[in-house]
Amino acid sequence: MHQISDKTEFSTYLQHIKEQELVPLGKVRLCFIGDGAGWFWDTVQSIYPDCRQVLVYFYCAQRLHDFAHIHFGQNAQANEWVEQGKVRLFHNNIKGVFISLNNLKCRTAEAQKARATLVGYLKSNKAVLITASYIGAAILWAVGLLKAPTSLFVTCG
Repeated sequence: MHQISDKTEFSTYLQHIKEQELVPLGKVRLCFIGDGAGWFWDTVQSIYPDCRQVLVYFYCAQRLHDFAHIHFGQNAQANEWVEQGKVRLFHNNIKGVFISLNNLKCRTAEAQKARATLVGYLKSNKAVLITASYIGAAILWAVGLLKAPTSLFVTCG
């Protein structure tokens, strides 16, 4: 299931699903996949507090690209920094990404702001980030879905 809406519409939509008991919560694993928008996670958590929330690391990788292009420009150094960051994220080394960001000397106010934004994004989403440490479990979970498709996926992004 995929729903495009704003916070109010989305909240109303989820509340309707819950009130109508359209999802048999005792029989399914409910998973919401998002892009890291705070309003999305807050809304999901308020209506389905026991659901699994997932942020696929590719969203974080895009944020790394955005920051690198502001800080370094569009060049090989930016690409190298992004690739190192993506490897760290993939291997669940978010601490390494934070260290790398803190070691950079931002030369412009724009780069400082972009770094602060990226750090805030990573901090607020690190608990829902899917990385290599989850891939084995995700594969087993996906195989289970193929055998008994009883999960509801809602994506945002």
